[in-house]
Amino acid sequence: MKVMKKSHAAREYTVTVGKSNVTKTAKICLLGDVNMDGNISVLDVTEVQNGIAGALELSEYQNKLADVNNDGSVSVNDVTQIQNIIAGF
Repeated sequence: MKVMKKSHAAREYTVTVGKSNVTKTAKICLLGDVNMDGNISVLDVTEVQNGIAGALELSEYQNKLADVNNDGSVSVNDVTQIQNIIAGF
């Protein structure tokens, strides 16, 4: 199952359906919301910087959230874009 929304990072789940009903809660976040708290803030910038420096391991989904320029890698360019989002640019 793939869950998508504009300006959000898509998320994929595997759901196995048997004889009983299956319920799956899907959580997607705005690009840049790396700590997934519902807000894009300096806390997200710090998490990305720590991830780049190797001081923090980001999950696969957090890396998708951090790659705001969608170039396939997380770098200082993404940090700058998140800062621009916070500043309202």
